[in-house]
Amino acid sequence: MTSVEKTAKTVEEAIQLALEELGLPRDQVQVEILEQTRSLFGILGSTHARVRVTAQLSLGERAARMLSRMLALMGIEAAPKVVAEDDSEVTIDIEGQELGLLIGKYGQTLAALQHLLGIMANRGEENRKRIILDAEGYRARREESLRHLAIASARRAKQSGQPVTLDPLLPHERRIIHTTLMDDAGITTRSIGEDPTRRIVIEPRGDREQRPSGDRAHRPSQAPGEPGPEPAQKDELQAEQQEPEELEGEPQSAHRPQSAHRPREEQDEDAEPSA
Repeated sequence: MTSVEKTAKTVEEAIQLALEELGLPRDQVQVEILEQTRSLFGILGSTHARVRVTAQLSLGERAARMLSRMLALMGIEAAPKVVAEDDSEVTIDIEGQELGLLIGKYGQTLAALQHLLGIMANRGEENRKRIILDAEGYRARREESLRHLAIASARRAKQSGQPVTLDPLLPHERRIIHTTLMDDAGITTRSIGEDPTRRIVIEPRGDREQRPSGDRAHRPSQAPGEPGPEPAQKDELQAEQQEPEELEGEPQSAHRPQSAHRPREEQDEDAEPSA
């Protein structure tokens, strides 16, 4: 549970300050008066009160209330709803009309809102939780688009015999690409660069020895009779899985400038689904 301490001239004023920070009504908090002083005969000295107010809602429920107020300030008519919550993660789905503005190009606006909400909701929490925002199934549509992109790009790499470099992706999007192609014995996948411009290179198997020595590669599957994968190859998907989806700091950019290495299949499959 989240608690905040506030100080004011009176108990009621201190409680109100705490309620405003928590974004909760009085009947959903527990109030503890920590300190209270009174002036002598109401004339000499000053009054002083310090209270601790504890939210009785889960982190996910509180995050949904915060998000509802944020959307109202943005002029967006939508209703956030907690659809899943456990000890480490909260998933909130946003229902409403014309949510394309909220999603943004390639989900940039939704990702930025998720980042901001994660910071706000986890403030003061000992056990932080990852906040995931969805908007009427956008994440599922985006994942399906990325899977099609991965398959088409792998086919292009094998047919041309040349590596295919994708445009920058968010950490969870790169994991989708790696996972989709992990059982394809004809290619390897590796990540290059640093966020927010970190991207994936899909290489045909024979091109693996020619890659720059400083890059990491990933081949989680192993064909029968082949030697085991290099240590760097085994580490790639694990490294992507360990990258957190922002709770603090600047949000990762989801911008995808057109790349000279980008296959036509990617241009088709990576188009933004209509929200």
